[in-house]
Formats: sequence, structure tokens, C-alpha cells
Amino acid sequence: MVAIQIDGSFELAQGYIPSAQYQRKLRLMYLVSMTALRNMRWASHLSALIVLLLVACSQPEATDIPTQPPVPTLIPSPSPIMAQPEATATLVPGVMPAQAPAPTPATTRARPSAATPATASTPTPEIIACIPSGDHTSIQNALTREGSEAVLCPNAVFELGDVVFFTNDHQQIYTQGLPTDGSRALLRIVGKDLATAVSAEGNDYVSIRNVIIDGNRPALGIADGALINFGRGIEDRDALGHVVEWVRAYEPRGWTVIYLGGPCDGAVARNNDIGPAGRAVFIIADGISIDCKNAVVENNTITDVTDGGIVIFQSPGALIANNVIRAENRIMIYGISMEDYWPDEGDFT
Repeated sequence: MVAIQIDGSFELAQGYIPSAQYQRKLRLMYLVSMTALRNMRWASHLSALIVLLLVACSQPEATDIPTQPPVPTLIPSPSPIMAQPEATATLVPGVMPAQAPAPTPATTRARPSAATPATASTPTPEIIACIPSGDHTSIQNALTREGSEAVLCPNAVFELGDVVFFTNDHQQIYTQGLPTDGSRALLRIVGKDLATAVSAEGNDYVSIRNVIIDGNRPALGIADGALINFGRGIEDRDALGHVVEWVRAYEPRGWTVIYLGGPCDGAVARNNDIGPAGRAVFIIADGISIDCKNAVVENNTITDVTDGGIVIFQSPGALIANNVIRAENRIMIYGISMEDYWPDEGDFT
């Protein structure tokens, strides 16, 4: 629609101002119409002029069509995962706002394939096949170099005709999955003169965990040695960091179940179930015997051993704590004993 002002200027409704050329054309139409109104007497002429004016106003030239200002570019937030934020634009009077472009679909991170290497912060543990039932050589053959692990299958049974020796530092023997019940692998002594099942031989940071060891004294009788022989440093050098943990051990043929012997430093016997061991009338036996500086003996259950439950041969700096020692079916001489003047000149600190 066109609004004709009193001074002869023209203005589109809704605030639109036409071009100068278009205004000249409208002024001409206005003058013609005013002249006709003053000089013509016929209403039909007036009607024709009004129609002409309306037609002229409704069909502006192409050059008179105003150019719309550019629509602001909408830049969504460059996040590949989160939903795009709603875009906004400034409204220009007389101009319909342009539709914002459809948001870019969110990108989903692909899961890494199985071939994707693990990062340094999340190392993938090495999978070691377990050793099925066998004899002492089945275990010994797995202990070939530093850090070797003899991983025994659950419920496996190993008949030991000789001692299983640790041969280097940081070696381990344990049952796969680290069970603490009757499914732990069983090491049973069968050798005629054999008393020791496992010996550390002075190597550092070796361990035996989550197994069952049967000294088999009722069937084989007595012999000389500890059932588990740890510590045993050589040439005036302490053996370091030995661990016996979650082991069920009983019926040793010799004088003790577990020996953490010197020279030795920092050995640990923890969470073990010890006994029965020995006979009060014929060769008695200890539960745990320690001659090791800074040793830790804790949370062990010692039942029906016939000499001392825990026997301490000095062992300065050792911690003995939270152990249960009881006599149920066999006579025990003492629960905890501190013995001998050697090898540390009576140092029980």
C-alpha cells in the first residue's frame, strides 16, 4: 500500500521509503489525478484514474525493489559430541528472518578396535597359561630367568620328588586366579627323604602365594628340613623381600612349617593357615620360625603345632601382629617364643 502525504511525498505502509525514480512517477500520477478532479465532471473518469494509480503502485519496477541486507551467518559451537546451541539472529524491520541452517548431527566417537594398542597408563597384563597337574619338574621348568612365574592351575596336584628351587630374583609361584579356598593347587611331598617343598636359595623378592603344601609326614615319617625354606642369604648378604602369603601348609616332616631364615631382611608371612605340625611325643615342630631383620608376620592362623606357634630368633625390627595361635587336638609347648642369643647377640628390638 502507498500513503500519499500532504506535501506530495510518498511512503509505503510498514515504513518502506521507495526509490527517487519511483517517487517521481507517483508524484506525476498524483498531479494528473488532482487535475482530473478539478477539471472533469464525470465520476467514471475519476474511477479510471484511481484504478490507474493503484495499478502503478502495485507494480514497481525491478530497480525499485529494495535489496535485503545480508542475513547474519549463524556459527554453531564446534563441539563434536554435545548438542549444538540454538542460533539467534537480529531481526531487520520489513524483512522476514532467514531460517537457521539445520544443526549438524552430533558425532559419536568410535570405540577402539581390538587392535588398538593399550596406552602406557593402562598396561595390558600378560596372559600366562597355567600348569596342569604334574611333579616337581613341571614347576621347576617354569622358573628359568629373573621374573619367571610358575602359574599353577586350580585344583592341580603336584607330586614332589625333589625340592622346587627359585633360581633368580623376582620369581613367583601361585595358583591362577589367586583363590583362597580348597581350589588352590596342591604341592605334596612324595620323595622318600625329602622334607622341603620349596626353597628360595638366597634370591631376592621371590614369593609363593595361594597354594596348599602337604608335608605328608603321616605317610612318609620324619626327615630333616623346613617345609617352606625362605630367607637363606649367602656369603654374608641378606636375602631381601621374600613373601609367603595365603598358603595352607601342614604336616611337615622336619622341625618347622615356614622358616624365614638369615641372613634375611624384610621377609613377609601373611594370611597363612598353618598346621597341624609334629607330634608331642616324637619330633615336635614349629609353625613359623623367623631369623630375619624387619620381618612382618601377621594375620596368620596357626593350629595344633607342637613346639612353638611363632618362634623368634632375635629378628631386630620385626613386626609380629594379629596372629591366631591355638591348640585343639595336639599339645603345644608355647604360642610365641623368643629364643637363643645368636645370631644377633640377643637383639630382640
